[in-house]
Amino acid sequence: MSDCLTCGRCCFGATRYVQVFDEDLAALGPEGASRLVVGTGKDRFMRMEGGHCAALDLSGGRFTCTIYPVRPLICRVYQEQGADSLCPPAVPGVPAPENLYRTSAPNDWPAV
Repeated sequence: MSDCLTCGRCCFGATRYVQVFDEDLAALGPEGASRLVVGTGKDRFMRMEGGHCAALDLSGGRFTCTIYPVRPLICRVYQEQGADSLCPPAVPGVPAPENLYRTSAPNDWPAV
């Protein structure tokens, strides 16, 4: 489980915020996918509710990912930082999570 339970900023976004790839779908399994994923093919995303990922548990004043061990690739590459910093910082050559959506051939993407 992640040490970061402080802000949940990385889990809040637009309806089409966290793209779900084939590998992510397999990791979530049929039950998880049917509950948490919307769309099909390259137009497949985590379901959002109330402006945040449906897998985020807001109870107890903490921000806990209920699928942390099988979270999507975009979530795994999102580097957490301390609560007093912008999370994550810009990393040269690595797109921000909101820019990781595959809109071109995978060979066009930088290694992450």
